[in-house]
Amino acid sequence: MLVPIPKFEEFQTVMRSGQRYSSEHFMLHCAPRQGACPAQATGAVGVNRIGALLPKRWAKKAVRRNALRRQIYALAQQGLPVLAQAIGQPLDCVVRLRAAWPATAFISASSPAFKQSVAAELAALFALAQRKARSFAPASAPLHTKQSTGAAKD
Repeated sequence: MLVPIPKFEEFQTVMRSGQRYSSEHFMLHCAPRQGACPAQATGAVGVNRIGALLPKRWAKKAVRRNALRRQIYALAQQGLPVLAQAIGQPLDCVVRLRAAWPATAFISASSPAFKQSVAAELAALFALAQRKARSFAPASAPLHTKQSTGAAKD
């Protein structure tokens, strides 16, 4: 199940504490799911959340930002559950636009060439995250063992 991230503070938390994966135009921030959301309280298991941050600096027209947002959410519907399953826990992810597409090459936000370019780049980004995210869970484990060994010495 996929739910949008509702608050900007939660976006910031994911972007600060999560792992980052980048492509030419996007940056994917992923963090393990912290706390419960209303969907989990109703009994849903494995709720992943996604957010899209599309600044006007890189996509000047609202039509292009909305088209990108729709594509991000549609592709995250497929890629995020696979990524979460590979990691073994629910995730919060934020996809941030970090560069503009040339307006001369992609005149329309609804052009098939633009949609294919965005879809290919996002699919590659989720695949990259899936390959590299295996070190995600063990990264917190050594901290606990260091703390426990330090406490055992005292």
